[in-house]
Amino acid sequence: MEDYFPEVVALLEKHKKAQAPWKRTGNLQKAANGKGEKGGGDFKEACRGERGGLGGRETLHTAVDLQRDSPNQRKECADESEALVDQKEKEEALIDAAREGDFRKVKKILEEDAKVCRLNLDMPDPLRGWTPLIWASCKGHAEIVQLLIAANASVDWQTKDGVTGALFWASHQGYTKIVRLLVDAKANVDLQDRKGETALFRASEKGHTDMVRLLVNAKANVDIQNQDERSALIRAASNGHTEIVRLLVDTNAKVDTQDRYCETALITASYKGHTDIVRLLVDSNANVDTKDKKEDTPLLLASSSDHTGIVRLLLDANAAVDIQNIWGQSALMQASLKGHTDNVRLLMDANANASLQNKKGHTALMTALKEEDVNKVEVLLSSSAAAAAAVDIPDSEARTPLMQAASVGHILLLELLIRRGADLTLKDSTGKTALAVAEEAGNMQWNELRSLIDSGAVAFWPLHFLRSLLKEDVKLPYRQKIGETADALGVVCQPFSIHALADSIRHPLGASFKLVAVSYPWLSKEHPDPDGFRLRSVLEQLDKHWWAQEGSPVTAFVFWDYLSLFQHPPDSRRTAAEDVLFKEGLSKMDLIYSSPHTHVIRSTAVPESASNPTPYIERGWCWFESAVTAFKPPAQVISDEADPDCKGASLTSLRIPATPLDFSKTLNTKKFTNGKSDADGVKTLYKKFLHRSVQKLRVFADGSWASSKEARKEMDPEAAFHLAALVEYVAADPSLASSLQPQVLDLNGSAFDDAAFGRSSESFFSLTASSKPLTSLERLLCAFGNLRSITAVNFKAFNVSRAGPEESKKVYLEGLRKGLTGLFRADGPCPLDINLHLLALAGVSEVFARLICGSKTVNVDMRDEATGGTALLVASGHGHTDIVGLLVEAKANLDLQDNNGLTALIRASSSGHTDAVRLLVDAKAKLDIQDKGGKTALIRASESGQTDIVRLLLDAEADVNIQDNYGVTALLAAVKGHPDIVEMLIDAKADLDLQEKLLGFTALMTTSSRGETNIVRLLVNANADLDKQDYYSGKTALMFAFDNSNSVVNPSFNGYTDIVQLLIDAKANLDMQDKSEQTAAVLASKNGQVDIVRQLITANASLDIKDKDGKTALMWAASKGHTNIVGLLVKAKAKVDIEDKGGETALMKASFNGHPDIACEASW
Repeated sequence: MEDYFPEVVALLEKHKKAQAPWKRTGNLQKAANGKGEKGGGDFKEACRGERGGLGGRETLHTAVDLQRDSPNQRKECADESEALVDQKEKEEALIDAAREGDFRKVKKILEEDAKVCRLNLDMPDPLRGWTPLIWASCKGHAEIVQLLIAANASVDWQTKDGVTGALFWASHQGYTKIVRLLVDAKANVDLQDRKGETALFRASEKGHTDMVRLLVNAKANVDIQNQDERSALIRAASNGHTEIVRLLVDTNAKVDTQDRYCETALITASYKGHTDIVRLLVDSNANVDTKDKKEDTPLLLASSSDHTGIVRLLLDANAAVDIQNIWGQSALMQASLKGHTDNVRLLMDANANASLQNKKGHTALMTALKEEDVNKVEVLLSSSAAAAAAVDIPDSEARTPLMQAASVGHILLLELLIRRGADLTLKDSTGKTALAVAEEAGNMQWNELRSLIDSGAVAFWPLHFLRSLLKEDVKLPYRQKIGETADALGVVCQPFSIHALADSIRHPLGASFKLVAVSYPWLSKEHPDPDGFRLRSVLEQLDKHWWAQEGSPVTAFVFWDYLSLFQHPPDSRRTAAEDVLFKEGLSKMDLIYSSPHTHVIRSTAVPESASNPTPYIERGWCWFESAVTAFKPPAQVISDEADPDCKGASLTSLRIPATPLDFSKTLNTKKFTNGKSDADGVKTLYKKFLHRSVQKLRVFADGSWASSKEARKEMDPEAAFHLAALVEYVAADPSLASSLQPQVLDLNGSAFDDAAFGRSSESFFSLTASSKPLTSLERLLCAFGNLRSITAVNFKAFNVSRAGPEESKKVYLEGLRKGLTGLFRADGPCPLDINLHLLALAGVSEVFARLICGSKTVNVDMRDEATGGTALLVASGHGHTDIVGLLVEAKANLDLQDNNGLTALIRASSSGHTDAVRLLVDAKAKLDIQDKGGKTALIRASESGQTDIVRLLLDAEADVNIQDNYGVTALLAAVKGHPDIVEMLIDAKADLDLQEKLLGFTALMTTSSRGETNIVRLLVNANADLDKQDYYSGKTALMFAFDNSNSVVNPSFNGYTDIVQLLIDAKANLDMQDKSEQTAAVLASKNGQVDIVRQLITANASLDIKDKDGKTALMWAASKGHTNIVGLLVKAKAKVDIEDKGGETALMKASFNGHPDIACEASW
């Protein structure tokens, strides 16, 4: 009983006949005692009056009499009543069943409808506009699809917004059986959605090969292009679906179709590394030299990655090797910059022009040198013709490749270039040779090392001598014994001497010798290598390098402390002269291991049988030798630490040298073969090394310490603390600080760079003032500021526009402000304009003022490469009024727009920075510029509730009626909760009745639907059109005031009665009908909103207007079981005998939506 509506039936019948109420109610399927008496007649006829409606008491008695006849007759009555269930609800049930895959329910509904054919099988659901067939196709319910097709459901239905239907979604999801059913049902295989995509697009994109075959066999157009002008072939090629590409090519798809970016299937396949697809397309005669909008070819794109197989395929297809893109990059340049060495080799073998220069004047060789990639440089210079052509080509500053290598001190590259004929005499635009460049950069410490060698304090012995020792199984002799040992072995052994080689040699660049220093742990106190283990290990390491192999044109000389420094002979002492030389050599050990002219062999392994098993990393001298190699290129430090045959300790190199204090603390934990007596000497040596190498610390300022972008990430908070401590140590000593005067601090790619976030969608992280990422950055910036030399800092600050805790963003910006203030000290040089954006972001107004006032060439309108923004946009968006004022005074362009179309005024307005807005308005910034979304400063301020800013803009006569891309005006934005702004806009003569473009809402509709009574009153008093209808549903503001179409979200919503009354009192048309021909009374009755219905009745709304299905307010209330509303409507004289399009009255609907027993056994 509680599931149905007997009270409604009783009320209607009571009113109609004014008879006494029925004494009982019941359910047809639950007759008294389950038994009936014999009778005759038809329930359908008995329950209808003369006009087909339910009759009065007599007809109900007839129905009851029939119910009391036989079980078969009662069953017939029940079956007939089922067939008359409300059409709309049955259609909704069909949608739900199709979506959920309820085959039995769908079948039952369709079978029942087959008798009367009332259902609209293409009725879309209200949420997405999908029909039962679309739902079943999307969800993979093949049997239901088959049922619906058989029942003549439309196979080509599209939603109102152009989303394609059943075939599209089945193809997208990969339901081959359903696609086959739809194709067999003659579905339009080329139907396009609003983006121009077809079922073939989706199947090709998702890799559904069988489906593509089905669609192709059904004569789908394989060359249709979507809005971006992409074809199915481009989609399949881009996603790597080889078999689909083959199918499409075999169907004669156009292989050279270009999308809006001029990309073809071959271009996208080459870029993404789909080798088999490239082969297919090449075999199909695709144009291998086609260019995209950036003029990149397939070969250019493949060369920039590790797609060596594709590069080979394209070259075999005679792709042009020397095409250059809009930046002047060729395939060879791209391979040298980003690609694999094999790509460089393939292109060189294909006679790529190594002499080509890009728009910056750089060649492929220069690019490889910049990356410090020795292998690529060797390949580029592998042929004499290529070497001759490219080795001396200068860039735009007349710097040759040799000069560029010299400037970073890369010895291996320098030697390689010289061997390939680089001219040492050439000069750059300032008149410097490569040697002068190197010496100026502090990389050529040759004279000091040469002096040490010439003094005889240390000796570098020829490598062939060591080979003879190993061959004859002779232990390493101490230095004074070498001559005797060599004679015994019958070999010539003379130490390295510049004079013996060539008196005129000033430096070792390009010379035919190589100097090697061995770093190793002594295996016993008496002898460093008693069993020959170390000698064998070192020679095995050296044999891996061409220059150390027998027969090499280069002679290698080795420093080995036991052989190279004067030792105490057994049972004796060094002579006085030897002792002086020993101390001289020992005092400059740092020079031997840190010099850019020596290769260091780290022989770290310690055999288990050693009498001194202490690992390499725990030895004091070894720790020192590792520390002083910090500035060497990785290729000049060779370690055996990965050797699986030896038990060695893993080695961690010091990327940033420690301060002397920190080094001493660490050294105190290490062991020395001769006890701690050596420790103080090593500490002194380290301090000398550091002082001598201060100028090399510039690599940590300019970022050249990192060999790759990936390596730059190692500059993390921990590393920053170490570097800050070191720079602070240097800055505290004026004599040291004068040797370290970097002008640029480059933190690009570090942990402090926004790139560390990865995807731009990531949220801003949580920070406090003491968080390491913040304190380390602040300390590092201030430390370099103490040098008083930095004029530019390079890194992208964290994007504070990301979602995340606002307090963290404030803390970050404050820390950044402190750091930049410390970096650009008042007693330091004037910073460069490259820092404008960063300073504007952090609000460092004092530094900003110095920059603008101290530079005559500052470009205040410099744009950010990524965002297109200017310093003024940044400062305005963050409310740094002082900086905004400075830029206004400096005549900055107030109206420049960033990549999103935002101006300084728009940013300041949307962020609520009133003072910045006032400055910009007073400076005559354009008020009505629209961003890419069509929004003006006024719209932005209105939607974010910036009352004072709106007042400023209105006083400056901003246009109040401009609409954004969606048709939203300032008023439409403000009605969402900002009454003060609405009032101002009304006073400014805003058009109250403009409709937004998507649904056609007016301000009054929007605010009525939101329940904003005060705003509704303002609009009503300003004479807004009360009866305007939206585009989508045709509803008015009155209807929106109680519309509960979002009842899933708020099922208990009963309408805003105060707003309804306001609109009624303002004489809104109560009888307007929406697109379903529903009036306000119909909607409220349907929704069960008693108070709204009462208000409408009181206001004399028409109660008997029918909707498109012929239903009145009373019918809806009766069918939904809203008893109170039925009572109100009946009392208000609503007609009870009106029939809908199906011939049903309100009483019948009450009966049929419950159960016939309600009518047949009820008693008034």
